Amino acid sequence: MDFATSASGTIGIEWELQLVDPSSRALVGCAQQFVSTLGDQRVKSEFFTNTIELVTGVHVGVDAAVAELEGLRDSVLAHAEASGLALVGMGIHPAAHWRDQRVSDDDMYRRLLAKASSWGARQIILGVHTHIGVDDRETAIALQRSLVGSLPLVLALSASSPFWHGTDTGFDSQRTMIFQQLPNAGLPPVFASWADYEAAAADLIDCGAVDSVNELRWDVRPAAAFGTVESRIADGATSIAEVAAVSALTAALAEEARRASVSQSATQQLPEWLLRENRWRAARYGLEAEIVIEKGRTAPVRTAAAEAVDRLMPIADEIGAAAALQQVPRILSTGNAASRQRRGAEAGGMHSVVDMLIDDLRA
Repeated sequence: MDFATSASGTIGIEWELQLVDPSSRALVGCAQQFVSTLGDQRVKSEFFTNTIELVTGVHVGVDAAVAELEGLRDSVLAHAEASGLALVGMGIHPAAHWRDQRVSDDDMYRRLLAKASSWGARQIILGVHTHIGVDDRETAIALQRSLVGSLPLVLALSASSPFWHGTDTGFDSQRTMIFQQLPNAGLPPVFASWADYEAAAADLIDCGAVDSVNELRWDVRPAAAFGTVESRIADGATSIAEVAAVSALTAALAEEARRASVSQSATQQLPEWLLRENRWRAARYGLEAEIVIEKGRTAPVRTAAAEAVDRLMPIADEIGAAAALQQVPRILSTGNAASRQRRGAEAGGMHSVVDMLIDDLRA
């Protein structure tokens, strides 16, 4: 399998958003027409006709990528308002029902829907994907292996999907629970080498489980076509500030892991059953979770995240992510988007939550 050339530490960001009617607050299935009339190659339609994705170029530094994304967001917002639409970002629309949504006209999407059946039809979810450039395939595997242990911090910070069909699920990230129902989604296997990854991918392709490695929808995965490691665990972001926080934390953790790999000082990874437990706790409790730090010891995820920011800030400064990483303490203090949506629902119901999400995206 070829691995594209990519400068180490470069970054690209993908941010999924949904189109809504500002009056009814319902999702609107016109993404392909919206993208076509906008005419910007950085904006793409997605699995459902209500969803678009904003894609940055390759940048040296998170702060530069976020700056491009903010300008692109402004352009998309202007086009939406001129079209009588609004935009929202979060893990799941708080009130939409999956039965009312339509899948985009695309062969790959139709195959997924046919295979995953009703679980495929329920994937009305949004995420933020952060691509980290790596200069060789073995480093990509080392980063995937290391990042798995840190991803619960990213999930708890980004969690923004407490509602499903207008009902509070009790989870901060219902998106995580929905997405893991797809085949080859969720926590990735642990690979010792690129050869191990290639062998696993070949097995899955040969048996018909997937048509290509693009269908391996793990929380973090090598993206050979781009020469990156892609973190996919984050819920959809409600604002530019949240995108900045998630991407900066991911990039700094990846750079820390890269340096540890080079110096052969990587820390011992938790066993798979504890990694799964941490992932579940982050999805369930968000920033109120207690996660396993090492065998026999837990800590509040807020404490672990705050300690990570303190530890990573010098690295963030070196890789152009310092301003973005400073958004993390703000979220730790004020709460993640799931908690803010719950407060909005208590004050004014689901319409109030959607109105808040519309305003957040404009901020």
